[in-house]
Amino acid sequence: PGNGSYEVCLPLTKMGDYTMSVRVRNSHDELQPVEAYPFAFNVGAGPVSAVHCRFHGDGTSIATAGIPSTFTVQSFDEHSNVRLSADDQFAVALQQSPVVVCNGEAVGSGQYRVSYCATRTGIFELNLIVNGMRITTPDLRLGPVSVHSGPACGDRCEAVGKAVSHAEAGNTVQFEVHTVDVHGNECTSGGEALTVYLT
Repeated sequence: PGNGSYEVCLPLTKMGDYTMSVRVRNSHDELQPVEAYPFAFNVGAGPVSAVHCRFHGDGTSIATAGIPSTFTVQSFDEHSNVRLSADDQFAVALQQSPVVVCNGEAVGSGQYRVSYCATRTGIFELNLIVNGMRITTPDLRLGPVSVHSGPACGDRCEAVGKAVSHAEAGNTVQFEVHTVDVHGNECTSGGEALTVYLT
């Protein structure tokens, strides 16, 4: 600035503890340390970068209707430094109708547990929301999520066929039971246990 002061800019990209020393070249072409140097200082992580965050858990790709799905987010800055604070706000939006939005919970060491509960079966986009901003870049490596039907709900299942109301002695009785989960999704995976009672 013209008053004997110099502005020094350091492009710091890696977090950690450092020792800084500053030296000035004198009239004898010797490097002399500036008074009070060296000194220790700490470089912390920068602001969160969604595309550098990492995701762990089945909830990033698969879910069951009516059952909470969970995954963990590890927060990083744009230089891939781990953010150890709990200052960020993570949420997800599952793009089904209605949209399912759930907030994350800080669990320590820059990690956040995110849970959501889908209600419809199908394949849906899973958008990440970081500090109120929705992130939709394909570089995010999150989703899509395949949502499968939940357990069969007897109150919503239906038995169909003539044999439901009429049968003849000596003949085999046949009818169908259409199984759905508590949200009305067809149970397409099979494996439900059905028991028939005659009273």
